Amino acid sequence: MTDSLTEIDENLLRRAFKLAQQAREQGHRPFGTVVASAGGRILAEGGSGGSSTRVLEHSEINTLRALEAAGTGRSVLASATIYCSAEPCPMCAGAIFESGIGRVVYGFSLNAVLRLRREQGEKGLSLSCRAVLQSADHPPGIIGPCLEDEASAAHREYWTRPMRESH
Repeated sequence: MTDSLTEIDENLLRRAFKLAQQAREQGHRPFGTVVASAGGRILAEGGSGGSSTRVLEHSEINTLRALEAAGTGRSVLASATIYCSAEPCPMCAGAIFESGIGRVVYGFSLNAVLRLRREQGEKGLSLSCRAVLQSADHPPGIIGPCLEDEASAAHREYWTRPMRESH
């Protein structure tokens, strides 16, 4: 697998950005995820969901659950890429590792998201997905942040508004 961003990567990452915007429009946090085969075929995708009582509805977790429900095998996932609109949190990075996905590409950096969240008094973990994944015996490839200006669009003014029940 390549260590640089390809045209296919850019297109699929932009799809994750669109899913993040859709999640925001539905009243959820602005995150989106796409998993694609080595050839670029979308295997699963999802946005953030949940509510104040269902806090584990991160876009990465939702997408990994869809892959599992579809019966996608580890041999397929080993050569697949997960495209995340923003850098995966430590929980999601751990889930990505456990899934066996071979490559991670993300847009908006964790530091940028944390900066926005902290300005509003929200808590966050500052452990990068790279730190989590590179602690593995056989870490996946990681590329990011990428297209960060485009990735930030779904986050603009999101973190400055009053939090609703669905967050």
